[in-house]
Amino acid sequence: MLAKSLCGAGDKKAFWNLFCEREAVGSGVYGTVYRARYRSNGRIVAVKSCKLPPEKEFGFNADVVREITLLKSLHHSNIVRIEEVFQYIDDGQFKAFMVMELCSRSLRDMLETRQRGLDTEVTKIILRQILQGLEYCHARRVAHRDLKPENILLVDDLMGNISIKLADFGLSRIASCPTKAYSPNQVTALYRAPEVFYGSSEYSMPVDIWSVGCIFAEMVRGKRLFGGGATGDLAVIRDIQRKLGDPKQTDLTYDFDRDPVRISPFPEQPLSAYVCREEYAGPLDSIGVDLLSHMLLYDPRRRIRACQALEHHYFSAMNHQIHNHCTIDERQYLDTQLRGPAVGGEFDGAYR
Repeated sequence: MLAKSLCGAGDKKAFWNLFCEREAVGSGVYGTVYRARYRSNGRIVAVKSCKLPPEKEFGFNADVVREITLLKSLHHSNIVRIEEVFQYIDDGQFKAFMVMELCSRSLRDMLETRQRGLDTEVTKIILRQILQGLEYCHARRVAHRDLKPENILLVDDLMGNISIKLADFGLSRIASCPTKAYSPNQVTALYRAPEVFYGSSEYSMPVDIWSVGCIFAEMVRGKRLFGGGATGDLAVIRDIQRKLGDPKQTDLTYDFDRDPVRISPFPEQPLSAYVCREEYAGPLDSIGVDLLSHMLLYDPRRRIRACQALEHHYFSAMNHQIHNHCTIDERQYLDTQLRGPAVGGEFDGAYR
């Protein structure tokens, strides 16, 4: 069953009576997010009120249904946890409340206060957790398709430790074989992979790795890597090609309906020039640049995978420390967190 059924518009009031206080903390295309405290036990949660866009006259929006279904099937410490879903009818329309764990802020909120970027260790901690959540998704053939700092939530504990949660799975898809055609206009332009810009409708999990590379560079720089302050498609793809050079014909292994914008056969500067400056709080060393460059490859087949990125030398010290401090049972638990059956079928190990 997708959700608990609440019959009648009056049940909306009954739902809110479960909470002794609530405060709107954000809003989006399909609804508003509230910080709410349960009347019964004082526990604080996030409540997402899902509404329909104006053109919808009846039924749930597909993105809302998709997000509910995926979040109820994905169980990982780096993916936001959905606790309950309440469905109700209001003016002849189906609507829903999603009750989720509360996260204190987003990565975007953090970056807005760090104009020189994040310290190296903080960048590593956050990036590693993003990749852990992504490896779990990709092992189940789930492509997020809209990774950006706004959709990466942070939880700060009393000891000052940071945990991250991947959120907003409304645009996610389960990859099919053969690959299903998707819209080329879903991923936010500033974090959109080249194959999507070039009109490919058969992209898959590697688009997430490109987005993570953009986020990685932004954590280092304190500002976006591509776009030059603009957000339009043409401005972003021009800036990608200015910094990475034109794609080779062998990189364009997919069919595309738009010719790439030809700028120059060579980038103006090596990638290191954009992420190694001393002005940054945590500039990348050559090992960090190597990881980033493997995330930002034009050819999606050659782009590094989440599981490979987690084994990269960039994380060597962290991986060694975690291995030494884990018991055998804890290591086995961490291993099962990253593996398991795919959503809707058995995982065949083809992509993680």
